[in-house]
Amino acid sequence: MIQRTAFKALLEHKGRLGLLGLTCLIESLSIVGQAWFFGTLINNLIFLEHTLADEMNTIIYLFIAIVMRLVAHYVQEAVANHLGSAVKASFRERSLAHMFKLGVQHKERHGDVIHMLTDGLEQVDAYVARYIPQILYAIMIPLIMGIAIIDTLPIIGIILIVTVPLIPFFMILIGKQADRLNKEQWERMSFLSGHFLDVLQGITTLKLFGRAKDQIKVIGRLSQEFKDSTLRVLRVAFLSALVLELVSTISTALIAVYLGLTLLDGEITFFSAFFILLLAPEFYTPFR
Repeated sequence: MIQRTAFKALLEHKGRLGLLGLTCLIESLSIVGQAWFFGTLINNLIFLEHTLADEMNTIIYLFIAIVMRLVAHYVQEAVANHLGSAVKASFRERSLAHMFKLGVQHKERHGDVIHMLTDGLEQVDAYVARYIPQILYAIMIPLIMGIAIIDTLPIIGIILIVTVPLIPFFMILIGKQADRLNKEQWERMSFLSGHFLDVLQGITTLKLFGRAKDQIKVIGRLSQEFKDSTLRVLRVAFLSALVLELVSTISTALIAVYLGLTLLDGEITFFSAFFILLLAPEFYTPFR
Protein backbone atom coordinates (compact mmCIF):
# COMPACT_ATOMS: atom_id res chain seq x y z
CA MET A 1 0.00 0.00 0.00
CA ILE A 2 1.45 3.35 -1.08
CA GLN A 3 0.53 6.42 0.91
CA ARG A 4 -1.80 8.64 -1.11
CA THR A 5 0.24 11.84 -0.79
CA ALA A 6 3.43 10.03 -1.73
CA PHE A 7 1.69 8.43 -4.72
CA LYS A 8 0.63 11.85 -6.03
CA ALA A 9 4.20 13.09 -5.63
CA LEU A 10 5.53 10.03 -7.47
CA LEU A 11 3.22 10.69 -10.42
CA GLU A 12 5.03 13.99 -10.92
CA HIS A 13 8.14 11.96 -11.82
CA LYS A 14 6.63 9.38 -14.19
CA GLY A 15 9.85 9.00 -16.19
CA ARG A 16 11.93 7.94 -13.21
CA LEU A 17 9.10 5.81 -11.87
CA GLY A 18 8.83 4.00 -15.20
CA LEU A 19 12.60 3.46 -15.31
CA LEU A 20 12.40 2.06 -11.80
CA GLY A 21 9.77 -0.46 -12.88
CA LEU A 22 11.81 -1.40 -15.97
CA THR A 23 14.95 -2.09 -13.92
CA CYS A 24 12.93 -4.23 -11.51
CA LEU A 25 11.59 -6.25 -14.44
CA ILE A 26 15.05 -6.71 -15.97
CA GLU A 27 16.50 -7.80 -12.63
CA SER A 28 13.66 -10.29 -12.15
CA LEU A 29 14.24 -11.83 -15.57
CA SER A 30 18.00 -11.92 -15.04
CA ILE A 31 17.55 -13.84 -11.76
CA VAL A 32 15.53 -16.51 -13.58
CA GLY A 33 18.08 -16.60 -16.42
CA GLN A 34 20.94 -16.86 -13.94
CA ALA A 35 19.32 -19.86 -12.23
CA TRP A 36 18.52 -21.48 -15.59
CA PHE A 37 22.04 -21.24 -17.04
CA PHE A 38 23.70 -22.19 -13.75
CA GLY A 39 21.45 -25.24 -13.46
CA THR A 40 22.19 -26.16 -17.06
CA LEU A 41 25.93 -25.82 -16.45
CA ILE A 42 25.95 -28.01 -13.35
CA ASN A 43 23.67 -30.63 -14.93
CA ASN A 44 25.79 -30.90 -18.09
CA LEU A 45 29.09 -31.03 -16.22
CA ILE A 46 27.99 -33.74 -13.77
CA PHE A 47 25.53 -35.95 -15.65
CA LEU A 48 26.47 -35.41 -19.29
CA GLU A 49 30.20 -35.27 -18.47
CA HIS A 50 30.79 -32.19 -20.59
CA THR A 51 33.97 -30.19 -20.24
CA LEU A 52 34.22 -26.47 -19.55
CA ALA A 53 35.11 -25.97 -23.21
CA ASP A 54 31.86 -27.68 -24.24
CA GLU A 55 29.88 -25.39 -21.96
CA MET A 56 31.61 -22.14 -22.89
CA ASN A 57 28.42 -20.73 -24.42
CA THR A 58 26.47 -21.54 -21.25
CA ILE A 59 29.15 -19.86 -19.13
CA ILE A 60 28.97 -16.74 -21.31
CA TYR A 61 25.18 -16.62 -21.02
CA LEU A 62 25.46 -17.08 -17.25
CA PHE A 63 27.99 -14.25 -17.05
CA ILE A 64 25.67 -12.00 -19.12
CA ALA A 65 22.75 -12.78 -16.79
CA ILE A 66 24.85 -11.93 -13.72
CA VAL A 67 26.06 -8.67 -15.28
CA MET A 68 22.51 -7.74 -16.27
CA ARG A 69 21.36 -8.32 -12.70
CA LEU A 70 24.16 -6.21 -11.24
CA VAL A 71 23.68 -3.37 -13.74
CA ALA A 72 19.89 -3.37 -13.28
CA HIS A 73 20.29 -3.30 -9.50
CA TYR A 74 22.82 -0.45 -9.69
CA VAL A 75 20.59 1.61 -11.99
CA GLN A 76 17.59 0.86 -9.79
CA GLU A 77 19.45 2.08 -6.69
CA ALA A 78 20.56 5.27 -8.46
CA VAL A 79 17.09 6.02 -9.86
CA ALA A 80 15.44 5.30 -6.49
CA ASN A 81 17.84 7.64 -4.66
CA HIS A 82 17.27 10.45 -7.19
CA LEU A 83 13.53 9.88 -7.00
CA GLY A 84 13.59 9.97 -3.20
CA SER A 85 15.59 13.21 -3.18
CA ALA A 86 13.23 14.80 -5.71
CA VAL A 87 10.10 13.85 -3.75
CA LYS A 88 11.66 15.01 -0.49
CA ALA A 89 12.60 18.38 -2.04
CA SER A 90 9.05 18.73 -3.37
CA PHE A 91 7.55 18.01 0.05
CA ARG A 92 9.93 20.45 1.77
CA GLU A 93 9.06 23.18 -0.70
CA ARG A 94 5.34 22.62 -0.19
CA SER A 95 5.71 22.52 3.59
CA LEU A 96 7.64 25.77 3.70
CA ALA A 97 5.17 27.44 1.34
CA HIS A 98 2.31 26.28 3.56
CA MET A 99 4.05 27.60 6.68
CA PHE A 100 4.70 31.00 5.09
CA LYS A 101 1.09 31.13 4.02
CA LEU A 102 -0.13 30.49 7.56
CA GLY A 103 2.28 33.03 9.00
CA VAL A 104 3.49 33.24 12.58
CA GLN A 105 0.03 32.75 14.05
CA HIS A 106 -0.29 29.04 13.27
CA LYS A 107 -1.11 26.84 16.27
CA GLU A 108 1.60 24.21 15.81
CA ARG A 109 4.47 24.20 18.28
CA HIS A 110 7.76 25.33 16.80
CA GLY A 111 9.45 22.14 17.96
CA ASP A 112 6.89 19.96 16.19
CA VAL A 113 7.27 21.94 12.98
CA ILE A 114 11.06 21.75 13.04
CA HIS A 115 10.89 18.03 13.81
CA MET A 116 8.60 17.51 10.83
CA LEU A 117 10.82 19.54 8.48
CA THR A 118 14.00 17.71 9.55
CA ASP A 119 13.54 14.14 10.80
CA GLY A 120 10.07 13.79 9.32
CA LEU A 121 11.03 14.72 5.77
CA GLU A 122 14.23 12.68 5.97
CA GLN A 123 12.04 9.59 6.38
CA VAL A 124 10.34 10.41 3.05
CA ASP A 125 13.66 9.82 1.28
CA ALA A 126 13.98 6.32 2.75
CA TYR A 127 10.30 5.61 2.08
CA VAL A 128 10.55 6.43 -1.62
CA ALA A 129 14.06 5.10 -2.22
CA ARG A 130 13.63 1.81 -0.32
CA TYR A 131 9.98 0.96 0.28
CA ILE A 132 8.57 1.82 -3.16
CA PRO A 133 11.13 -0.29 -5.10
CA GLN A 134 10.53 -3.14 -2.68
CA ILE A 135 6.82 -3.06 -3.55
CA LEU A 136 7.72 -3.43 -7.23
CA TYR A 137 10.04 -6.32 -6.38
CA ALA A 138 7.36 -8.00 -4.29
CA ILE A 139 5.07 -7.92 -7.32
CA MET A 140 7.40 -8.70 -10.20
CA ILE A 141 9.89 -11.20 -8.80
CA PRO A 142 7.37 -13.66 -7.27
CA LEU A 143 5.16 -13.38 -10.37
CA ILE A 144 7.95 -14.13 -12.86
CA MET A 145 9.57 -16.79 -10.68
CA GLY A 146 6.20 -18.35 -9.86
CA ILE A 147 5.49 -18.74 -13.58
CA ALA A 148 8.92 -20.32 -14.13
CA ILE A 149 8.55 -22.69 -11.16
CA ILE A 150 4.98 -23.76 -11.94
CA ASP A 151 5.89 -24.32 -15.60
CA THR A 152 8.70 -26.63 -14.46
CA LEU A 153 6.75 -28.51 -11.76
CA PRO A 154 3.10 -27.44 -11.24
CA ILE A 155 2.66 -29.11 -7.85
CA ILE A 156 5.26 -26.75 -6.33
CA GLY A 157 2.79 -23.99 -7.08
CA ILE A 158 0.50 -25.44 -4.40
CA ILE A 159 3.24 -25.05 -1.79
CA LEU A 160 3.85 -21.48 -2.94
CA ILE A 161 0.15 -20.60 -2.89
CA VAL A 162 -0.24 -22.04 0.61
CA THR A 163 2.89 -20.55 2.17
CA VAL A 164 3.04 -17.08 0.59
CA PRO A 165 -0.18 -15.78 2.26
CA LEU A 166 1.30 -16.71 5.65
CA ILE A 167 3.87 -13.92 5.32
CA PRO A 168 1.40 -11.00 5.01
CA PHE A 169 -0.96 -12.69 7.50
CA PHE A 170 1.61 -12.76 10.28
CA MET A 171 2.95 -9.36 9.31
CA ILE A 172 -0.54 -7.86 9.60
CA LEU A 173 -0.85 -9.24 13.12
CA ILE A 174 2.56 -7.91 14.11
CA GLY A 175 2.21 -4.74 12.03
CA LYS A 176 -0.85 -3.53 13.92
CA GLN A 177 1.09 -3.61 17.15
CA ALA A 178 4.12 -2.04 15.49
CA ASP A 179 1.97 0.71 13.97
CA ARG A 180 0.52 1.61 17.36
CA LEU A 181 3.96 1.71 18.96
CA ASN A 182 5.36 3.70 16.05
CA LYS A 183 2.67 6.37 16.39
CA GLU A 184 3.32 6.61 20.12
CA GLN A 185 7.04 6.86 19.40
CA TRP A 186 6.48 9.69 16.93
CA GLU A 187 4.37 11.58 19.45
CA ARG A 188 7.03 11.16 22.14
CA MET A 189 9.75 12.30 19.76
CA SER A 190 7.74 15.33 18.67
CA PHE A 191 7.00 16.25 22.28
CA LEU A 192 10.65 15.81 23.28
CA SER A 193 11.83 17.90 20.33
CA GLY A 194 9.31 20.65 21.07
CA HIS A 195 10.06 20.67 24.79
CA PHE A 196 13.80 20.84 24.19
CA LEU A 197 13.40 23.76 21.78
CA ASP A 198 11.13 25.58 24.24
CA VAL A 199 13.72 25.12 26.98
CA LEU A 200 16.46 26.51 24.75
CA GLN A 201 14.34 29.52 23.87
CA GLY A 202 13.55 30.21 27.52
CA ILE A 203 16.90 29.28 29.06
CA THR A 204 17.56 32.86 30.16
CA THR A 205 14.25 33.09 32.00
CA LEU A 206 14.80 29.68 33.60
CA LYS A 207 18.19 30.77 34.92
CA LEU A 208 16.76 34.00 36.31
CA PHE A 209 14.19 32.03 38.32
CA GLY A 210 16.63 29.24 39.23
CA ARG A 211 14.73 26.52 37.39
CA ALA A 212 17.42 25.46 34.92
CA LYS A 213 18.51 22.41 36.97
CA ASP A 214 14.90 21.26 37.27
CA GLN A 215 14.59 21.25 33.50
CA ILE A 216 17.74 19.13 33.25
CA LYS A 217 15.98 16.47 35.34
CA VAL A 218 12.82 16.75 33.22
CA ILE A 219 14.76 16.36 29.98
CA GLY A 220 16.64 13.39 31.47
CA ARG A 221 13.35 11.72 32.45
CA LEU A 222 11.84 12.33 29.01
CA SER A 223 14.97 10.98 27.33
CA GLN A 224 14.81 7.83 29.45
CA GLU A 225 11.14 7.31 28.53
CA PHE A 226 12.01 7.83 24.89
CA LYS A 227 14.81 5.26 25.13
CA ASP A 228 12.46 2.70 26.71
CA SER A 229 9.83 3.25 24.02
CA THR A 230 12.49 2.91 21.32
CA LEU A 231 13.52 -0.47 22.72
CA ARG A 232 9.88 -1.61 22.70
CA VAL A 233 9.56 -0.68 19.02
CA LEU A 234 12.82 -2.50 18.23
CA ARG A 235 11.58 -5.59 20.08
CA VAL A 236 8.51 -5.76 17.84
CA ALA A 237 10.67 -5.06 14.76
CA PHE A 238 12.98 -7.97 15.60
CA LEU A 239 9.93 -10.18 16.16
CA SER A 240 8.68 -9.39 12.67
CA ALA A 241 12.09 -10.25 11.23
CA LEU A 242 12.02 -13.58 13.06
CA VAL A 243 8.59 -14.41 11.66
CA LEU A 244 9.67 -13.55 8.11
CA GLU A 245 12.80 -15.68 8.35
CA LEU A 246 10.89 -18.56 9.93
CA VAL A 247 8.12 -18.68 7.32
CA SER A 248 10.47 -18.35 4.35
CA THR A 249 12.92 -20.92 5.76
CA ILE A 250 10.20 -23.49 6.49
CA SER A 251 8.66 -22.96 3.05
CA THR A 252 12.00 -23.40 1.29
CA ALA A 253 12.68 -26.52 3.38
CA LEU A 254 9.33 -28.02 2.38
CA ILE A 255 10.12 -27.45 -1.29
CA ALA A 256 13.62 -28.93 -0.87
CA VAL A 257 12.30 -32.06 0.88
CA TYR A 258 9.61 -32.61 -1.75
CA LEU A 259 12.11 -32.14 -4.59
CA GLY A 260 14.54 -34.56 -2.93
CA LEU A 261 11.91 -37.28 -2.54
CA THR A 262 10.62 -36.74 -6.07
CA LEU A 263 14.15 -36.85 -7.44
CA LEU A 264 14.83 -40.16 -5.66
CA ASP A 265 11.67 -41.65 -7.18
CA GLY A 266 12.82 -40.57 -10.63
CA GLU A 267 9.72 -38.43 -11.26
CA ILE A 268 11.77 -35.30 -11.97
CA THR A 269 15.13 -34.59 -13.56
CA PHE A 270 18.07 -33.18 -11.63
CA PHE A 271 18.03 -30.00 -13.73
CA SER A 272 14.37 -29.24 -12.95
CA ALA A 273 14.82 -29.91 -9.23
CA PHE A 274 18.01 -27.84 -9.04
CA PHE A 275 16.45 -24.99 -11.05
CA ILE A 276 13.44 -24.81 -8.71
CA LEU A 277 15.66 -25.05 -5.64
CA LEU A 278 17.72 -22.09 -6.85
CA LEU A 279 14.62 -19.98 -7.40
CA ALA A 280 12.77 -20.88 -4.19
CA PRO A 281 14.82 -18.68 -1.81
CA GLU A 282 14.74 -15.81 -4.31
CA PHE A 283 10.96 -16.17 -4.51
CA TYR A 284 10.52 -15.30 -0.81
CA THR A 285 13.25 -12.64 -0.65
CA PRO A 286 11.12 -9.65 -1.80
CA PHE A 287 8.49 -10.39 0.88
CA ARG A 288 11.19 -10.54 3.52
